[in-house]
Amino acid sequence: MIFRLFSILTILLGSILLKAQNSSKQSIPESPATQDSSIRDFTISGYISDNTTGESLIGVTVRAKSAGKGINSNEYGFYALTLPQGTQTLVFSYVGFEPKEIEVDLQNNITQSVRLGTNEKIFKEVVISARSTVAKEHVNNTEMGKLSVPMEILRKTPALFGESDIIKAFQLMPGVKRGGEGTTGMFIRGGSSDENLILLDEA
Repeated sequence: MIFRLFSILTILLGSILLKAQNSSKQSIPESPATQDSSIRDFTISGYISDNTTGESLIGVTVRAKSAGKGINSNEYGFYALTLPQGTQTLVFSYVGFEPKEIEVDLQNNITQSVRLGTNEKIFKEVVISARSTVAKEHVNNTEMGKLSVPMEILRKTPALFGESDIIKAFQLMPGVKRGGEGTTGMFIRGGSSDENLILLDEA
């Protein structure tokens, strides 16, 4: 009788422990890694070219907005970007071209070629002018090697017997070298003394 009671208690305890183990296994939630294991990565690739000429564009920036990834096209205009499965928005940008956005649904590896249009902007005309009238005269004047002595410089030169010497004033100008002692010649910008022409009152 005692042996039968012990056997019955053993069977009951074993069934209770088995139920407790099963309930504990069912209550354990799945880890995020197990839930996200179904999300895969796919690659989108293609060529980028000029919409007008069809020429391949080198160094175009390709950026995925939500994924935060980007890449540049190579020397053949080819790009390849690996992104998570789902809807992705790609932005194509290049200097001198209009940026372009496309939306793709990545469910497998796909090929997507893009053509970019030029960014034609009309700028206002830029006019560059000089305020100095002296600089304008130098640009429009076709005479080479001409020297003019303003009256302001002539008045500042040392005067002998109350009169200013215009020849002495010329010798103070840049590029003018006077002759040796006892001579009246002048050497202007490397020339000889007989190559000078002096005009008095336009005569």
